[in-house]
Amino acid sequence: DARQLLFRTSADGGTSFDSGGTDYQWFYNQLDTGPTNHVSMDSSHSSINLTGNNDVGNTREERIYGNMMIVAPGLAQRATVTGEGFFLDQNGNGNIIQGFGGQRKTAEAVDGFQFYFSAGNIADGVITMYGLKNA
Repeated sequence: DARQLLFRTSADGGTSFDSGGTDYQWFYNQLDTGPTNHVSMDSSHSSINLTGNNDVGNTREERIYGNMMIVAPGLAQRATVTGEGFFLDQNGNGNIIQGFGGQRKTAEAVDGFQFYFSAGNIADGVITMYGLKNA
């Protein structure tokens, strides 16, 4: 409850995930039920924050939904993500993720991903990933 959803990458098949304090940068724009617009960014972080500075709740109704695109992860370049979504915060208020983006700050071929919350564990949920093959 009251945690941020975060994302990291791996270049060794998921044996370890890049988590240095300056490995990633991210940008975020979100609208809550206030309505208040929240814009945040961090140019030097240990992960990519998918919910900005706002926290996701943990009751059955307080879920997070969204779409995220990981651009060319298998290429030896900066792994980049972009997306949007919706979540209910720890008070049950709706939050529209108008857009987020981020990247691994050094070039490497990414072959693993990690979604996790800023504290605790993901006890239940579904993450579906689809791939597109270059012609």
